[in-house]
Formats: sequence, structure tokens, C-alpha cells
Amino acid sequence: MVHYTENVVTLASVMTIVSITADRYRGICHPMMSKGHWTNVRVSVAVTCIWILAILCSLPTFFFPVYRDSTWMDGTPIKVCRIPIDKEWKVGYLLAIFSFFFAIPLLVLTALIICMGRELLWHRNLQEGRADKETMYTLQKRRRVVFMLTLVVVAFFLCLLPQRLVGLWIIYTDRKNLESLGLEGYLNLVTFTRVMVYLNSALNPVIYNCMSTKFRGAVKDLFHGRRQYNQISFTQGLTLTTVPSSSGSY
Repeated sequence: MVHYTENVVTLASVMTIVSITADRYRGICHPMMSKGHWTNVRVSVAVTCIWILAILCSLPTFFFPVYRDSTWMDGTPIKVCRIPIDKEWKVGYLLAIFSFFFAIPLLVLTALIICMGRELLWHRNLQEGRADKETMYTLQKRRRVVFMLTLVVVAFFLCLLPQRLVGLWIIYTDRKNLESLGLEGYLNLVTFTRVMVYLNSALNPVIYNCMSTKFRGAVKDLFHGRRQYNQISFTQGLTLTTVPSSSGSY
């Protein structure tokens, strides 16, 4: 179940980043088309479709793990969970995931970011010599958005790269190379790739906080709203406990 859940979250993250970048591309390169495009209902439908697709595409990983009998170092019999890549359909699935949820999204995101960068550069050259502060401020905000998206994309794929490369290496390497790692070395390698995926999730809030004033404002509003709610609840509680009853007692 852990392997399946990790795969679902990873695929959903890839599709979410592609969707956000495509939306920013539309807003920067085709601003007239993006006005009023996203409503709350459309956003909810898009998020739901992303997670449903991630869940469905990850279903084959349910059949990857196998439980085998083994022995502990002291000879105690135990059950162990293994994820062998010993069938052609497993190899095909991993190659498909690498292609459609790593290589192709990386190429698409790179192309979108390059197009947005060229569009912003063209706007900057067009606005040179003009004293329109509002337009220049808008361009600065858009450049900041593109730079933030670039950092998010680079961080995501750098953190995901070890897991994908190790998966391909396990598929194509000789069995002797795997055995030469030993159990501890193999587990350390796999754990490192999983930690890198988790590290990306920890980096995103840091990037957003450093680059986005809206994100910082939303976090402040969130905690400020909670404090106000707690204060209101506390005040209402005091009010309720100090209202005398009809009998004149508290």
C-alpha cells in the first residue's frame, strides 16, 4: 500500500505541475483567452480528474509487491516484502511511467517556460522607453511568476530523477550488480530515492514563501483567521458562562 500511495502522489504531482504551468502559459502568452477561464467548479473538476487519473495509472503497482518466507540474522523465520521486476509487463509499465510522467512532461514544461520567457522578453523590449509604471509592474510580476515556476519545476525533476534512474538501472543492470550492493546497500539506495521525492514536497513551501507575496499573505490570513476564530469562540464561551439563568444562579 505504501508503494502504491507514493506512486499516486508522484503522478498527481507531475500532472498538477504541468497543469499550473500550462495555465500560466495561457495567462502570459494568451492573456485574452485566459480571462474568466478558471472558475471554482472547473478547478474542482480539474483537480478531481488529476487524482482519478493518478489513482488509475497507479493500479498496476498493487501487483508488484510479493511476500516471501525468509530468516532473520539469528535464524528466526520472518515474512518479507519484495518488489521484483521479473515480468515483461512490469518492465513495460515502468518504462511507460518514465516516458509519460517524467520525460514527456519535462520536455513540455521546458518548452512552455521557454515560450513564456521569450514572450516576457518581447514585452520588455516593446515597453522600453515608455513611462508606464503599471505595465512595467505587471511585467515584473509575470517574470517573478515564471522564475518561481522554473525553480519549482527544476526542484521537482531533480528530486524525482534519482528514483526514475534507479528504477531504470534495476531493470537493465545485471543481477550481479544488485547482489554486490548487499541488502543494506540496496535498501540505502532505495531509501535515498524516496527521501528525495519527499524532499521536493518540503521545498515547495520554501520556494513559494520566498518568491510569492500572495502565498505569504495567504498564510498570514490563514493563521490570522484562526486566531480571530479562536478569540471569537473564547469570547462567546465566556459570554455563555456568565449569562445568569432565570432562577438567578450562574
